[in-house]
Amino acid sequence: MRTAGSVLIALGILGSLSLPGSSAAQPQARQKFVPMNAQVERFLTGPWVKTAAPADRPPTDAEVIAAASRCGESMIDAKAPGKGMDSLFPSDAAAHGDISMFRSDGAFILAERQESPTGGSYPYPKKMNVSAVDVQGRIIVRFVSHGFWTNGEWIDQLGAPALWGDAMLGDLDIGGMAKHMFVLGRDNNQTTYVKCEP
Repeated sequence: MRTAGSVLIALGILGSLSLPGSSAAQPQARQKFVPMNAQVERFLTGPWVKTAAPADRPPTDAEVIAAASRCGESMIDAKAPGKGMDSLFPSDAAAHGDISMFRSDGAFILAERQESPTGGSYPYPKKMNVSAVDVQGRIIVRFVSHGFWTNGEWIDQLGAPALWGDAMLGDLDIGGMAKHMFVLGRDNNQTTYVKCEP
């Protein structure tokens, strides 16, 4: 399936989330993205780490375990925290992972780890509008950016909100336990993320 320039491959992912009024029998042409509900938001909220899995298959147990080992790493360089960045995150754990999603300042925030030229890291938070659609029992979410954090304050995005990426949500069976994951299609690349569990 190809959506908005982002490639999403139908992987063998277990489980699904439900949307109000969605039905597998509903004609595909009538299905539209709607604002995410509380269940989808709970699924997304928290830190996530990327796996080394290639685009054509789900990650293996070893790839998930290797990715999860980085869940304790903060995005914020302790030697040079960004201006006002600590107060932006609702908790220390929320600043971990490669991507973290949470609510702050009345908006849904997606913070992505960026590498600094000096070898450290820092988060790049964006305000997101998130919508979702049920496609044959699988939930696809769409992230549209409408603001970003710079120099200690939020800046509204100039022009129309911009598509950041599409993701397919699901669960993987890892050692007999369900592990939340999403497959992100962005800039014609596909990356699989797993959720850091508390």
